[in-house]
Amino acid sequence: MVTLDVVAYLLAKTIAKAENTTTEAVLEEAIRATRRDTAPRQEPEDTEAIEEIYALYPGKCPISGRSTGKCSKNKKQIATLLKTRGLQDIKDTMLSYLEDCKSSNTYIKNFGTLLNQFPEKKAAPAAPTKQVAPSQDIWDDPLYQQWKEKQQDNQ
Repeated sequence: MVTLDVVAYLLAKTIAKAENTTTEAVLEEAIRATRRDTAPRQEPEDTEAIEEIYALYPGKCPISGRSTGKCSKNKKQIATLLKTRGLQDIKDTMLSYLEDCKSSNTYIKNFGTLLNQFPEKKAAPAAPTKQVAPSQDIWDDPLYQQWKEKQQDNQ
């Protein structure tokens, strides 16, 4: 039975022959390359904000009682979302979504689905505008009267 070490050595020997170098040099370069690839991954910068958002979403739907599928992958999704939206915006939108679901008795989404399809922030209700009465009715407008007369003349 051929082991992985033997295959790696034979592959390194073939590469070395093609590149006119030594087998040891190819193996050393391969080891250096794998060490660079397996460097420890950096944690997101703002872990407190990520944890705060993660803690806001319930683990179970308050209406159906089913799991919302929270997992560590969601923390990466939150970190990505934080790059485009602010912490307060995310919190406000999420709390608004949860309140809407509670008031309408709707099941809440799986946490990963919510983060992938994160809703836009609802605009604040517009202040009621005061209706201003037109100074002149359209039927009394001189331009309308001229147009009306032309229409009657053409008939």
